[in-house]
Amino acid sequence: MNTTQGEDAETPSSQFNSTVTLQDRKSSLLYKAKILAGDIGSRTEALDCIREAAALAPGDSEVASALREFENASKLGYDISANDFITETINRTDINYLKYLRNKSIRERFLAEGIAERIREKLKSDSHRQRAIELMKAFSVLESKILDQFSQNLNADDICLLATVETGIELFPDLAEKIKDWPSPDHRSDILKSIIATLSGLLPNVEDNKKKKILHSLARLIAQFDITVHLAKDHVWSILICLDRRKPEQIKSLATIVIAKLVEKLKQTDRTSLCVSFFSDYFSSAWNERDAESMVTVLSSFTVLFQIDMQIASNIYEHEKLLENANDLLLNPNIQVKRAALDLYRNAVSQARLRAEFSSRSTPLLQSLQEDSDPEIRISTCVLIIKAYQGLKGSDNPFSMDELASRLQFSITKDGPFYRLAIEGLAFASADPLLKDLVSKDQSFLAALVELIKLHPADGPMVLGALTIFSNISRYSVKKTEEEQQVERLRKAALRKNFEMELLPESDAQVKQRCLHVLHAGIVPVLGLILKNFSPTFRHLVAEILHSLSSTPENRGPLVQQGVLKTLVKLLGQKQNKEENDLRVITSQTIAKIHISLSPRITNSSCPAETAIKCLADLLNNNELSQIVHFESLVALTNLASEDDNNRDSIAEQTWSQIEMMLLNDNHMIQRASAELICNLVVSHSIAVTKYIDGSSTSNNRLKLLLVLTDVEDYPTRRAVGGILGTLTGYEAICDSIVDQNLDAILRPFDDKADEMLLRGFVCLLNIICNTTKEKDLFSFLTTTASSSKILKASQSTKNEGVLQVVGKVTKELKRRKIIQ
Repeated sequence: MNTTQGEDAETPSSQFNSTVTLQDRKSSLLYKAKILAGDIGSRTEALDCIREAAALAPGDSEVASALREFENASKLGYDISANDFITETINRTDINYLKYLRNKSIRERFLAEGIAERIREKLKSDSHRQRAIELMKAFSVLESKILDQFSQNLNADDICLLATVETGIELFPDLAEKIKDWPSPDHRSDILKSIIATLSGLLPNVEDNKKKKILHSLARLIAQFDITVHLAKDHVWSILICLDRRKPEQIKSLATIVIAKLVEKLKQTDRTSLCVSFFSDYFSSAWNERDAESMVTVLSSFTVLFQIDMQIASNIYEHEKLLENANDLLLNPNIQVKRAALDLYRNAVSQARLRAEFSSRSTPLLQSLQEDSDPEIRISTCVLIIKAYQGLKGSDNPFSMDELASRLQFSITKDGPFYRLAIEGLAFASADPLLKDLVSKDQSFLAALVELIKLHPADGPMVLGALTIFSNISRYSVKKTEEEQQVERLRKAALRKNFEMELLPESDAQVKQRCLHVLHAGIVPVLGLILKNFSPTFRHLVAEILHSLSSTPENRGPLVQQGVLKTLVKLLGQKQNKEENDLRVITSQTIAKIHISLSPRITNSSCPAETAIKCLADLLNNNELSQIVHFESLVALTNLASEDDNNRDSIAEQTWSQIEMMLLNDNHMIQRASAELICNLVVSHSIAVTKYIDGSSTSNNRLKLLLVLTDVEDYPTRRAVGGILGTLTGYEAICDSIVDQNLDAILRPFDDKADEMLLRGFVCLLNIICNTTKEKDLFSFLTTTASSSKILKASQSTKNEGVLQVVGKVTKELKRRKIIQ
């Protein structure tokens, strides 16, 4: 049975809309109240908003919470003293003190009342210390003057108390900055020494999160000050303990940064011997004790030192006779010592002299370790062998590098747990021409490598190794002159006993095939994702990989489909110092290669034309670059100039003088590309007028050069010049200048007898006939036997419809002017 609702009855929809409206209004009022409560003069208005919200939603929990907060604020009061403020905010955690500190006048009043000293008093209480330090840190973010106050009477007791709380540890670098201007150098030195001693003393015994805070503060302190004068051996040793290979990655990374900065400071102040002393004494202490735990830690720290400073580490390596002790370390019954020793030797053999010594004495030892029961040791041994014996051929190398590389590839494709180790070894193996094809042909391995980068994009060492592999297998051989090749052969003959085994340079066809494997692995979309995480080294590798892949024209379309242009634009957009200029060059070269092959309409969405033109203009204007780079830039700009006048005008503005210089280049390829670019540029009316028709002597000389170039030996150059003149003869002034200067040049295309040249010649002739004001001189030239004969023969030598149409127009104009019957 149907029922009819009355007009005043509410439908479920209207009830819902009403509820939503009330909820929105209540939320709006509470938000407004929260904002107004932070201003002394608006607190009454804030209370009115809360009361209105309470009327809309009686008993609502959000309204009740807002009211409690407001009442707490009212009890605290905005005119409270600094002492009472600290007491209330530290004792009552439900009060949001930031609301009051955001008010500048309140902060200034608290500073005037000596709030820093009040906080110092609270540090002495175990129950209040955490809250007091948090308050000071929050205050310092808004007003650094509180640290000025606090640091004035900073003493060793304060440092010890601050160090018990993570927030306090974070304050040390900022406090240290404040004591720089202390009048007493001795006092300043004592405080710094106390901070360093306190932080380093805590390191061995605190939990990991606190370790991170301490190491981060130490890194900042070393960057700010020369704290090396305050360092004792136990301070350095406590940092070295954090380099233990069993520690979490974040802690090892932070400790590595601290040690790296420390070594840098010691070298800057000519105290390298002190650095050697720290490490040598540390090693001797652990070695004498023969304690497995200490040995793992000290071997781990030496491994990192090799990564930081190869020379210092090598000196200590030889001083401590680590090569002589290789058997004791690598055959140690403790598996952790054995793993740590392998880590050390893998890094040590990166130094050529140590590599030669190690490989000459360790073959039997490594052969036995290859069969170890521990999988990590087996893989680590494979990596060590590849690094130590790399480059040795024939009987000089007792190991099969193919087999070792295959083992490492297998461990990655099967999701082995030690993929970082395997990648490290393959990064070295892939530099060997004999192994590049082996590595690149395994498509499942390359795909697994790409997947690892996707899964661990922030894992710096792993990503660096993976990118190195891709870069090695896709890199083309550097082209050398015959003289350079001869010098290289003589050098190798003098240095290598097995010179007869030396490999010939790889062919471009080999590299091209490997690049195809890399492209199919799907690396390109991943490269753009990792750029923001890493240093210039990573960006260089990305740029090199993309440059190699783009060297094959067939790859350029798929590259653009996979988003290469967005990655290249990111590379260009990142901040670069002067030392990174080559990164911009190689990135711009890749953009040039892509714009040679693809229409600007395809590339514009990912790489705007103005961006492409700017980087190509930079290449063209750099006279230190090779002619092939200049040639590719010219061809790419020619393609861009075919699009519209905006592109043409921008190219001319940035590169015209350089293009003109290259039009005179002895290299016919450069000269040809310059002419073809100008041919596209003069389509723009503004360029044609400003460069050739402004009546100046410079414009006149430019036209004379074009007329001379109609007779150059290179056919494509003559064709391009014919195109330029075909456009320019559409202007009356150009036609008059040609009649005055060199009409013979206009008839030169007829000597080629090629349809495209005949077309250009007849177009120029037609334009001059129609546009010149010097008809008498023109007709006098055309009626000569030589000229009329050449024109007639040219018109009879073609069957091309396009050419014949223009010939018909020329004949018509000549008849109209009664030059011919």
